[in-house]
Amino acid sequence: HTKREALDKVIREKAVAFGLGQASAQEIDQINIYQAARLAMERAIQALPIAPDGLLTDAMPLPHYKHLQQKAMNHGDSLSMSIAAASILAKVARDRMMVEMDALYPGYGFASHKGYGTEQHLAAIKEIGLCPEHRLSFAPVAQTQASKDPRGTFGFWKGKLEETSTLAGLKQAGLSLKRLAG
Repeated sequence: HTKREALDKVIREKAVAFGLGQASAQEIDQINIYQAARLAMERAIQALPIAPDGLLTDAMPLPHYKHLQQKAMNHGDSLSMSIAAASILAKVARDRMMVEMDALYPGYGFASHKGYGTEQHLAAIKEIGLCPEHRLSFAPVAQTQASKDPRGTFGFWKGKLEETSTLAGLKQAGLSLKRLAG
């Protein structure tokens, strides 16, 4: 952990440029985690103080940047120093954000588990309920929400489907149901 933070400092000092991007829990729920990761990467590129000549990405190409030469590499963080450095910057920024979130929403243990679905976190969701940073498309969150709904589980999902007005929303609701059933 401290090694990653030390590397973060060196990368920030030595890099020609870097940009950070993120997607909110609400965006993840709307467009799915894969598309939200892509959106965060695009925002990181937009945050660069200089325009890139090309892109090396970890596994996913970026269609909005097809005018640039791109190389999407599976396990890119183990194959490219640039991708590894970006991964370190992103992880340290995420960890810091989770510590801040822990102060805003105490009781969930965000500072210690950094947003992963640990037993402690899942127990806190059941006990405390949800905060605005919880992804409703995350199966344990959806299960908790459905179990507390006065309409019952079926009524909850029926309501979700009725509220959905786009094809993307229907797909997302379907994925959530599939995850819960699987």
